[in-house]
Amino acid sequence: LLLLLLLVLRASVETFTWTRAEMAGDAPSPRYGLSLSTGKNNELILIGGQNDVKEKRDVYTARID
Repeated sequence: LLLLLLLVLRASVETFTWTRAEMAGDAPSPRYGLSLSTGKNNELILIGGQNDVKEKRDVYTARID
């Protein structure tokens, strides 16, 4: 069973390193079977999915700057 852990990393081409991007607000609960897409204005959009108990019908967005 594969669950999603929303972790956004930022790459630096100058130093060739990755750092964890700071996130604000509520994070989605662990889930699988979700849809993940990009939107306007550098948005990452997570739609639905399910966990071991029930189907999720929610939407989360994260702005990626």
